Amino acid sequence: MKAAGIYGRFGPNLDRVKPTKAEVTRTVRRGGDGMPAFTNLTKAQVNAIATIGSNVYVGGAFTLVNTGVSRFFLAAIDASSGLLTSWDPACGSSVFSLATRGNVIYAGGGFNYVSRMPHAYVAGITDNSITGIDGEPRTLETPPASVRVDAVYPNPMESAGAGIVRFTLRSPGPVTVRLFDIQGRQVATLLRQESRPAGRHEIRVPAAIAASGVYFVEVATSEGRAVGRVVLVR
Repeated sequence: MKAAGIYGRFGPNLDRVKPTKAEVTRTVRRGGDGMPAFTNLTKAQVNAIATIGSNVYVGGAFTLVNTGVSRFFLAAIDASSGLLTSWDPACGSSVFSLATRGNVIYAGGGFNYVSRMPHAYVAGITDNSITGIDGEPRTLETPPASVRVDAVYPNPMESAGAGIVRFTLRSPGPVTVRLFDIQGRQVATLLRQESRPAGRHEIRVPAAIAASGVYFVEVATSEGRAVGRVVLVR
């Protein structure tokens, strides 16, 4: 920090204190010494962290945070409280790196879209706009709650049978249903851009589609997406 011209109190000298793994884990989970608790952020891989003001921006392989809140590969946390903010640009795939300049957070990753708009691999995002590698700013849209996952059953699913995903669409249109593992990696596509009318729908999920574990079913339309959790047992 000195070489970078940065000074001030940033916390204890960890080389001198030499905290144990258990002490570090306890502080991150429960907070302490000015650090809020981040226990329920995500169990999936976090690849990058950056800050603007009091917000901590996190990029990685996650699709859910806070044990059930949908955040696709990018999320923001209020550093003073440790609480998730409403910022939700919804990337299309994992985020590998983050950088900041002024009030812009720059994300790099394997995505092809951000907030329902095409942005390949690099995007500069503020609270209300996105700038792609073409340098053209566009309004940041939060996907509306136009799709809902009503139920995934039985849950857990056993490999000898099959399960049902029940979902509701507010408007007619093409639907894609995909299965992700807990690391945010796509495992299977159950529907691909299949036209469905507004209303309630069901699709079958063969339990043998993947190994035992916790998975997330994403139902996505051109207007939004919803996620349900399922456990597969072999």
